[in-house]
Amino acid sequence: MGPPAPGTNVSVRGPAGAMIQVLYNDTYPAPMRVRTAERRVGTAGYLAAIPSPVNENTNFTIYLIDPDLDVSDDRDTNCGSPSLTQIDLQNCPTPVRVIGPDRNSTGTRVPGWVSTGLNILLQETAAHSGIFTGIQRITSSVPSIVQTDVLPAAEQGVDIIVTYQDASPPSLRSIKERVASVAVVTPGTLWLAEGASLPITVQDRDRSQLPLQVETVQVTAQTGSSAADYDSVTLNLTETGLDSSYFTGILPTSTQIKVPGTVSNTLSCRSGSIINISYWDANPTPATFRTARVRVSFVGQVAVTCEATHVWAACRAWPSALNLTVFDADLNSDPTVAELVPSALTVYREGSEELQTVNLLESGIAAVAFTGSLPVSKPALPDCDCGSCTPCTVPGCCARANDGTMIAGEGDVLEVVYHDASPEGYRIWRERVGTPGAVTFLTADPTGGRWPCTCACDQASLCSCGLPAVAGEVLVVSLADADLVAGSAAPSLAVAVTRDAGAAADVETLQLVAAGTAGGSFTGTLPTAATANYTTNNGVLELRGGDLIALTYADATPLSLCVTKLKSMVGSSVPSPLQFRGRLAVSPWPLLGEGDSVQVTVDDFDLDRSTGTADSRATYTDETMDFATVVEMSVCLPQPGGTCNPTGEKETLVLVETGLSTGRFTGEMRTNPRRGNTTALDGTYGGSIIVARYVDATDGLSLIVQAKVSEPASISLGHSTLAAGGPAVATVVDLDRVFVAASVPDPLRPPPQAGLTGPLGPEQIISLTESVSGSGYFTGALLSTPLADPSPLYAGLPYCRDSLRALAGVSRGGAVAARYLQSGPRTANWTASRVTTRMVGTVLLGWPRTGPSFLPGDILSVTVVDADRNADPLVAETIRGKTRAYGTGWACQAWFPGCSDISLADGTNLRVNCTGFPLQGSTCVPGPCSDGSCAGTDAEDLVLVENSRNSGVFTAALPTSPLSAAQVAGDGQIYAGEGTSVRVVYLDDDPPGGFGDAFARARGQPVLRALEVDDNSVFAYDEMLTLELTDADANTDACVRNSVPVQVSVFAQSSDSVAARTAQLSLLETGPSTGRFVLALLASGTVSAGSVTITQGNITGLTRSSRLLVSYANLATNRTAQLTAWSHPRGSLAQTIPLLVAGGTLQVTLTDYDLDAGPSNPSISNRFISVTTSKDGEVEPVALLRLASSPIPGYFVGLLPTRIDAQRGRDDSG
Repeated sequence: MGPPAPGTNVSVRGPAGAMIQVLYNDTYPAPMRVRTAERRVGTAGYLAAIPSPVNENTNFTIYLIDPDLDVSDDRDTNCGSPSLTQIDLQNCPTPVRVIGPDRNSTGTRVPGWVSTGLNILLQETAAHSGIFTGIQRITSSVPSIVQTDVLPAAEQGVDIIVTYQDASPPSLRSIKERVASVAVVTPGTLWLAEGASLPITVQDRDRSQLPLQVETVQVTAQTGSSAADYDSVTLNLTETGLDSSYFTGILPTSTQIKVPGTVSNTLSCRSGSIINISYWDANPTPATFRTARVRVSFVGQVAVTCEATHVWAACRAWPSALNLTVFDADLNSDPTVAELVPSALTVYREGSEELQTVNLLESGIAAVAFTGSLPVSKPALPDCDCGSCTPCTVPGCCARANDGTMIAGEGDVLEVVYHDASPEGYRIWRERVGTPGAVTFLTADPTGGRWPCTCACDQASLCSCGLPAVAGEVLVVSLADADLVAGSAAPSLAVAVTRDAGAAADVETLQLVAAGTAGGSFTGTLPTAATANYTTNNGVLELRGGDLIALTYADATPLSLCVTKLKSMVGSSVPSPLQFRGRLAVSPWPLLGEGDSVQVTVDDFDLDRSTGTADSRATYTDETMDFATVVEMSVCLPQPGGTCNPTGEKETLVLVETGLSTGRFTGEMRTNPRRGNTTALDGTYGGSIIVARYVDATDGLSLIVQAKVSEPASISLGHSTLAAGGPAVATVVDLDRVFVAASVPDPLRPPPQAGLTGPLGPEQIISLTESVSGSGYFTGALLSTPLADPSPLYAGLPYCRDSLRALAGVSRGGAVAARYLQSGPRTANWTASRVTTRMVGTVLLGWPRTGPSFLPGDILSVTVVDADRNADPLVAETIRGKTRAYGTGWACQAWFPGCSDISLADGTNLRVNCTGFPLQGSTCVPGPCSDGSCAGTDAEDLVLVENSRNSGVFTAALPTSPLSAAQVAGDGQIYAGEGTSVRVVYLDDDPPGGFGDAFARARGQPVLRALEVDDNSVFAYDEMLTLELTDADANTDACVRNSVPVQVSVFAQSSDSVAARTAQLSLLETGPSTGRFVLALLASGTVSAGSVTITQGNITGLTRSSRLLVSYANLATNRTAQLTAWSHPRGSLAQTIPLLVAGGTLQVTLTDYDLDAGPSNPSISNRFISVTTSKDGEVEPVALLRLASSPIPGYFVGLLPTRIDAQRGRDDSG
């Protein structure tokens, strides 16, 4: 290539720092010479600082690499001159500047600070090296005068900017140097609940090195002081945001000890252990570990005893003091001394304003038990003659708060409350002061009457009733004990019979049952009989003349034995004639088999007339008494209506005493299923009833016992053919079961069962229901389907799928078998089967969207499966006039009124209401169709087309529209409102009466409310608050109780925009498929601001006008609900004395913090209440005046004088 033409521009390229030379051959003047010129290609300067980060109050070195500044053979500077004495830093063409903060962390400004920073001179490390260095001193202080060589206010965590003005290529280079800061490890809490997760935060500005990347650090958590409980976990913490320098993570913990060799990110630690958290902080140098400690907290426990060595339940008398103990190692803050915890416990008496606070003292050095004592005094009534008790002048008489003594009597409820700081919560001990029980007898006197005899339980004395007990009478016992509240387990009494003041001859246990629902009252009965030989624990109290009966009730509170005694009326060991009631029994009973012999037993001491031998007949001289020695046996046949027609067969059975003076007589009667004239009981075939009759001469009453001869049960499947797709109805006839139910009533007896088996199996057990009570006919059904998998049948049904089983694979030509699961004297399994010949259509209802419901406006897909409609296999056929869609109305829940039942194809019912009437709150408004006459307000006929030839599957599209007032039947679309159901019915006439249906439900708007909130959205704290959500669409599984999450936020004041605490809580469904979800919360508060906590069952820290916000969102339906309420303190109204003497003065107190006459309520000085008498309805207003001197905010007191009024006349005189 030749030289370029004259005037042409030539481009020369070279790398940064390269030297470009231009050569020129100068011919004249001779001799020729080469003229040269050089130019270097500019190099971008590079800045660096070492060390990085730099420790506070030290130096750091600045490095600059830029060959462009190497301009001589000497050690150059960044300002170009090789001679340091000639440098002008202020006018340097390529200056290096260090820029620090303008003020320190306290706000003190740096004197003379300018944004351009301090100029620093860098010198080349060696000639032609192109590397320039300089040292910059930094200090965290702020001097009073300007220092040009020291950078002030360079505190920990501060960023220092170093800049370099590069001349070629022209640009401003900069780097950031950070002053190293000490890392801070912060656990989420210093007291961790056992098994809870621990949030950990590390703040380390030095580790946030990549400003455009979220970085991670690691901490180590260790626990345990021995090899057995040691555990260590390394946890990764993630930066909260770009260049935030805050790193967070969650450490899960567990109470389970790890198996050696296992690796887990969960730290094993138990209550009382210490979690040591360590973090390696590389800067400032030298590097060191930063640590934090967290104690795994104890759950405090409260124990109350009344004696030094007894628990509360074993208190033998009302105590003079309560011995209080709190077990909580968290209170042991100083392990070197026995600590005193002031006001650790608060003791309340329910129904009064009295409360006492108790100080606790640690039981030893580094102990977990803290103890205290509270004196207790019984109240003296009436009121110790101290009037209204304001002021009370009699010590130990009136209940006063924090006077060091608890006033409480029998029946009072005491509550000891311990506020456990960690884990946060209240530990409550609550017990009732014991009330002695009282036992009452209903005993018989010699004239036949009954007289009550009441004995109160008292350990110090025994109570004897003078009235005797009559052998053969039923002993009726009542127990009254206020300590046994409603729901308490029914107690039992020990009944012992002693003979001649000797050891117990007969011991029986009398189990009592609750009398009513209020609690505290129990009754029981115990039969008695005369005997010569006692038998214990046989359910009968056996007596001889002169016996002493002792009933013992073990009263748990207070612990005492209530012993009541009474004498037996029998005068001697050989009783006089006709004093004892007999008992008759037969065996087997109530059923026996054909040909079985019947054992007859009579217990009656009146028949025991011989002292030397066992009796077989009575020895009465009066011949009219001979019938008492035998038992009449007869046979009858049961008839409809419960009657039994005698067959005329009768036999007399002579009984023989089992031994000397036993009073028990037995005999055996043979039976003969055939009719005849034998000594056996003839004609006792299956279904007949054997009647045993014994006449007791004591009162002339007949004792009758019946036993039935068992007969086989039968089972059938109804018609000779079963329609495939229709219900398989099993009918069982079992008359034995009816007789047993009438003879031995048992409300818990399970229903009879049958097993149905289809072509694909397995056997499915169903329960049978008696068609008419006492008929012996029991039926049950299962739906059949030709489908191998019946689950699509129930895709849209609004009830539990587990109750909707079906016989799968039932098609033409198949078979279904039925088996009755029967047990009795002749146990047998009876089977029957029927061949299916016809197909009943099956309706499937689906929709494009997923889920158990649809949105109004969706197009539903209707499918009918019916092979019988496939008449021509060569064409796709059509079904007309057989399928109809109905707007069946609101699918009512259990709490909606006005619901009615409609029957479904499988025999079950669905509760619905009528169409077109909206919900008002949670009330279903039936409107003008409450009589059910308009169950199908909107009806549409559907035309179904076969999907493909010879498939037997027919489909149609059913458009839906939002519910409106103007519903038009027959317009081709179904109208559906929120919560309404759509029903599709298919009528199959082959076989006749065939039927199929399916359901779908429109999604509804959830309703969220709090039951205790008033019309002004206000609720009282220190009471229960019940959250209730109504959302049928949240019922995702109809077979179980579902749960839904809600977000609960508490704003300390109603005007606050930021919540003091937010938590997610779970509401539990009240029952399967109810769509109603509830959560009970104990809302606690204080008159002053406190720490707000929200847990699954508690909200604490509420104050007056705190705002509660509850939010719910159903993501599947995109529906939300919200509740806002405000908390206020609960007012309390009380009288100062429990017993008012006529003519005395009634004192009433009102405490309501909302009525506190402070700066915001200066005019609230009184309030009026009304007092009403219970008998004549007299009403008197009482003015309550605020006591300004009372330390209790909002405290009002009022007095109402009373007078004795013999005529009980109304007098509104005040």
